[in-house]
Amino acid sequence: MGQRTKSRRGIILKITVQVDGMMCGMCESHINDAIRKAFPVKKVTSSHSRGETVLLTESDIRLLVRFMFQAARKYPEECRQTRLDIDEKLSRSIMEWERG
Repeated sequence: MGQRTKSRRGIILKITVQVDGMMCGMCESHINDAIRKAFPVKKVTSSHSRGETVLLTESDIRLLVRFMFQAARKYPEECRQTRLDIDEKLSRSIMEWERG
């Protein structure tokens, strides 16, 4: 789920999440805006054609995931299937991550 690299300020975590259901650039924009509003990521990009969202953060993964869930739930009507897909995939990824 995550790839770690060093920066001048510390560890940068790159998280790529496969997301089904994004149909257009507005879906990408809603996801990116929700994540940016809820959590201080260095960078977030989504691609409906690749079906993925990529985040760069220097923060702890548990905080990131918690805020991503909160942000996605703030947009219940926009791109509903994308939000549900993110919830499902992140839940699965968190369980795998916690198992180590």
